[in-house]
Amino acid sequence: MAAGPREAERLPVAGATRPSRVSESTDEMSAQLERAGFAPPGDDPDAWSNLARVIGIDPNGRSVREVYEEALAWAERICVSERIRRAVNNVRSSTQQACALPENTGFAFTGSSEWENWGLGLDTCGMWHLFHFGRRDGSWRRHAHSSLQIPRGMPDRLAQEFISTGLLEIPQAHAVWKRYANGFTSKARTVQTVKAPLSRLRRAVRDAVRKEGHRPNGTLISWLRDKNCWQARIKFGYATRREKSGIGFQTRY
Repeated sequence: MAAGPREAERLPVAGATRPSRVSESTDEMSAQLERAGFAPPGDDPDAWSNLARVIGIDPNGRSVREVYEEALAWAERICVSERIRRAVNNVRSSTQQACALPENTGFAFTGSSEWENWGLGLDTCGMWHLFHFGRRDGSWRRHAHSSLQIPRGMPDRLAQEFISTGLLEIPQAHAVWKRYANGFTSKARTVQTVKAPLSRLRRAVRDAVRKEGHRPNGTLISWLRDKNCWQARIKFGYATRREKSGIGFQTRY
């Protein structure tokens, strides 16, 4: 009996046996995703699962077609958001032309001495890229020669938790800890437990920025005692591929 279209196959759930190939029919979908700015996942199940996580959906139990359609819809929303942001920046630029601003002015602070003018973008392959906000064109520029090396495991996963809002709340941090813990985890110990991986994350980013010749002031991730959460001064987002301008940077907040 002939098998049905493989593009409807579900992505593997945790612990399930993964198909060795997704489908040959994914070639056209991969090409369309590449035109939309994503790294083409091809017939690799892991790449499709990672793509689902990048756009903020759970890959478990979803078909390749569902992930494909969600990714295109997500890319369209990002494009609309980017056009709005550029329009706002154009208005700001026109009202501030008489002001002599330093190089690399960011959204709320001026100068490369502020963490708000730096960004970390996650691509569909799970790699992080370093970006810097430029005043002249009002856009984020990728540092192609940067040696950004965020450690795998908890530091990498904690960094991903900042992407949605720029905040890391205790329940989020506790959920990450549970993924990597060998035994019982107590939510009351979460703040103490994630201190070390957050320090490793800070160190990796700070070292990469310093190798670019900049030394921003203060800390890039700080603990807000009144809100019981961590706040990132640096921007977290996604690295997206563009046809004309190479790799771009998109944020959700």
